[in-house]
Amino acid sequence: MTYMSLDVQRASFEEYGGWRHRQRTVTMSAVAGGLLQQLDQHSAQRYAAIRTFEWNSVLADVAREAVGEGTGYFVASICYSYWHNGLLDAVLVGPQHLKFAISDSMRQRQISAWQKGMLPKQQRKPPSDDLAPIHGKSADLLSQALSQSIVRGDRSLLYDFSKELHSAFYDWFSERLSALFRRGRETSLGNYDMSELKRVCAALQAVCAVYDWLLYQRGLRGDLLPNAYVMVRRRSELSSQLSCLSDVDPAKVQKVLRDLTFGVETKPIDLHYQTCVSLDSADTTLGVIPQFALSARYDENMMRVLARTDKALADSQSDSKEQQLIKELKAVPSADFKISGPFELPSSAGTNIDAVIADERHSCVVIAELKWIRKPIYPKERVRANKEFLKGHSEQLPKLRAFLRENPLYLKDRGILGRSVVEYSRVEYVLAGRDHLVWPDMEASDPTVIIDFDVLKAYLTSNSDLSMLLDLAHRYEWLPREGVDFVVRNETARISGITIESESFFSIA
Repeated sequence: MTYMSLDVQRASFEEYGGWRHRQRTVTMSAVAGGLLQQLDQHSAQRYAAIRTFEWNSVLADVAREAVGEGTGYFVASICYSYWHNGLLDAVLVGPQHLKFAISDSMRQRQISAWQKGMLPKQQRKPPSDDLAPIHGKSADLLSQALSQSIVRGDRSLLYDFSKELHSAFYDWFSERLSALFRRGRETSLGNYDMSELKRVCAALQAVCAVYDWLLYQRGLRGDLLPNAYVMVRRRSELSSQLSCLSDVDPAKVQKVLRDLTFGVETKPIDLHYQTCVSLDSADTTLGVIPQFALSARYDENMMRVLARTDKALADSQSDSKEQQLIKELKAVPSADFKISGPFELPSSAGTNIDAVIADERHSCVVIAELKWIRKPIYPKERVRANKEFLKGHSEQLPKLRAFLRENPLYLKDRGILGRSVVEYSRVEYVLAGRDHLVWPDMEASDPTVIIDFDVLKAYLTSNSDLSMLLDLAHRYEWLPREGVDFVVRNETARISGITIESESFFSIA
């Protein structure tokens, strides 16, 4: 963990929160998860005294070798699994050189880049926009904490917990997570709800942000702090601090921390999904890499944990996702469109309508199929997610077209539209997805619009003419362009003397 946290910290020097920093954080998080699993399963001793981890050149070399091998194993396992599931092509370049390639269409490559967080240049914001502001009172409090902090060897950065200091950042992180959390406040996660999770995670991010800033400033002074890049806290101490900041019952905070602890009661994934690592056999001491905790998506991560600990409850929450999307569409602040749904159709239709968007003034209607598919991690999950999304294009929307063609008055007779479907100048069918999109095989004449759900919401908010909005959607300008906004390059990794070559996406500045 120490080596990886140092690696991520080095990547942040170029531009904290920039593309290279974010990419390195994601990669190291996954590699860390794999190495911790291997250590857990194959090491003779699961835990060692923290005092034995004094950082030195020998330990650094061993860690570098382990991370290199772990990275190779991570790349190889991902590529092989994707090839095995038909998602990658493979070519034997030489006796010990295997090349994997993506055989996607141009549009699918754009969607892949979009889902990796690569935006068109005109849509990008400076990384500093996502950093907690430091000015005025918060700057004074940080300076005071820095002056009072103590460096103990190469392992510890000590400072007193200040509710006043951390609360100044808690409010900012709480507001930020309110915008990022997309599930309803009342969504149950078993032992706590989504609102309580948000408050606890905002408190954890506030603690990590203060620690990360103090560590960075100490580094600028030349203090040697390798091991301190992993924030080590007694579970009881961290729980008390988070409860103090979030005003969530300490017992519930403990349950949140347990769900955030890597590999506890669930198959571990990586250190973005579960950001805490137990450091002793009694499970009383936790290690956290602050930059992983600061960039995690806690709402969806905890839904994934719930799917492993209480599948029945997770399935019941998943059933409400499309309802949440429709609720968000109806909340779009526009007087120009009538947004309604969902509507059950007769069983003969073979499907139902998720949402109808009508613009009577411009004689335009959109029939929308909405998909909220959890972002897949494993190849088998991706195959399932692809199939579920593409069903909207190949089955559900064609059935809707056929039904409304045969029953043009159906929506008018029920007060959903002001006239028969055939009387509108323009009627289009839209497949909108959140978290997971796939580009279907489409003929040039296929009028279906594939769009990210949040882009659709933004278009509805900023346009007053539905027909012009559809013209904009058909141009797909919300997607990044290869060679302009992103590039795909071959990278190599080695494992046990075998070279693995694969394609990686990179953002173009």
